[in-house]
Amino acid sequence: MASTLPFWQAWWFYSLVFLAVGAVIYLLDRERMRRRKAERQMRTKIADHLHAEIRTALNSIHVLSEIGTIKAGKDPDKAADYLGQIKSKSQQMLNAMDDILWVIEPENDSMSRIVARIEDYAQKVRSSGQAEMELMVDPKVGDLVLDMQQRQMLLRLVKESINGLLRAGVRKMQVALGRDKEQLTFVIHFGQGEVDMTILNNFLQAWEMTNLMADISASCKMVQQTSNCEISFYIPL
Repeated sequence: MASTLPFWQAWWFYSLVFLAVGAVIYLLDRERMRRRKAERQMRTKIADHLHAEIRTALNSIHVLSEIGTIKAGKDPDKAADYLGQIKSKSQQMLNAMDDILWVIEPENDSMSRIVARIEDYAQKVRSSGQAEMELMVDPKVGDLVLDMQQRQMLLRLVKESINGLLRAGVRKMQVALGRDKEQLTFVIHFGQGEVDMTILNNFLQAWEMTNLMADISASCKMVQQTSNCEISFYIPL
């Protein structure tokens, strides 16, 4: 009488195990390739944003330099103003390039690193004497998982917003990063009496700002009180 082998020693069991292992390897490899493709697409999109910013800034610098050249002989004061704008545009372009190149470095692929860079920026604002700035960050923000583009856009949104307020005359502000359910919140609180609301409204409605918020599906709300004003940005997670 022939002996019956346990099922785990049967040929069909080995075949099933082989097929299962092959299927797992295939699925893992497909997921790895999908992630690599998504990362390449994201880095390409960030690079496209960088190219667009550089092109826009260079066009502005070219126009301003042409006008400044024309005004140089007729109106030196106006020419000096255009030179100041050229300097400002150039600095903005360099800062944007630095931030984007920083974000795409693999070692900076975490939210905690973005928070640290925002804190460094806040310190630079304070130490330069541009404004008194208090930065408050909810510890849970550092644990959020955002993709590369979202982190880059968040960093840009924070810097652009604070720079806009500085241009509008704000010299004291409280900035808070937090989380409200499925939203990342970015709130700036400042005194209304010290700000030029026309400059601030023009900044918030400018193409660069609206386009930036559209890229990350962010929304903005401004609340004005008797002596204080608060601008809140909401970024879906």
